[in-house]
Amino acid sequence: MNASARIPQPDSTQRSQKEAKEEEEELDMSVLSFRQEYEWEACRSLENEDEGLQQPSAKTKESKADICGSHAGTETEETRWRARAQAIKDYKVMVEYKWLRRQAPAGPPSSLRTWHGVAFIRRARYGRGIFKFILTLPLAYNDVDTWPRLHFLTPVYHPLVHPQTGELDLHTFYPQWDPERHFIVTVLTLLKKIFYLKPSDYDSLIVGPGKPTPFNPEAARLMQENHADYLRRVESCVAASQEDVFVAREGSLFQFTEPLPLHGTLFDMLKKEHDKGSESGQAQKVLILEILRELQRSTDHGGMKAERTGSGNSTAIGVEERKER
Repeated sequence: MNASARIPQPDSTQRSQKEAKEEEEELDMSVLSFRQEYEWEACRSLENEDEGLQQPSAKTKESKADICGSHAGTETEETRWRARAQAIKDYKVMVEYKWLRRQAPAGPPSSLRTWHGVAFIRRARYGRGIFKFILTLPLAYNDVDTWPRLHFLTPVYHPLVHPQTGELDLHTFYPQWDPERHFIVTVLTLLKKIFYLKPSDYDSLIVGPGKPTPFNPEAARLMQENHADYLRRVESCVAASQEDVFVAREGSLFQFTEPLPLHGTLFDMLKKEHDKGSESGQAQKVLILEILRELQRSTDHGGMKAERTGSGNSTAIGVEERKER
């Protein structure tokens, strides 16, 4: 009997199940840096796996016509190349969304390239502000110098936000957009950052000869020359955002309902227990649970919840839902 005969060979079915389980566990890994590197390399390998992704040269087109005959025109080859290149760009968008999400959005998406979001600012000048926004990815996104676009639905008084369109100025921070270095999370990081910039931070961005014109020149001027007036306008902007949060816009994923009187009662009870620094008594716990049940009966819980980020802000992202027919 040879050596190989004495070694039990694994069953092919068991091996397949084991491999499938390992692949599933690998896909569930939450370490962003590893997944980013792994999946981005997968995109690169798809781009380079055959000549189909390389735009056919004139010589290649002529050779193909000679081999296949005059009926094998080059238009089909060109169309196939463009379709596959676009498919790779779309796949990269899905990879970016996978890195970014913390919960699956409700409903099937009707537009892969329209993402709704809301940012809750908890401190500094814009503290207690609630700003809804939409992130739009152009069809050519993931090409060089193809920027995503982010515009606020909630008015934001800020030098880098256009007062009429609500668009966030990405070009000032990223004069060139490199799909190998810049991602959707890059835009959302900037979204948080702008609410904490100080007047001195703008010196290298929008102040001085050769600098780009601020999206909101008035806000930029007041920030530098009359900071007190600028702060008053920011406070007004924050107050308006708290009222605007309850405005239901058509097509938006984020619909907030106004608080009920029971919300205030519950908040006061929780704050009182927190200030005392001790756990609630049994009777207090029963009362709080009863209030929560009443709130559950009285409110609609169909909206999406926001997640807390590392900086203390909360940001939620969702893909636009397909309307049921």
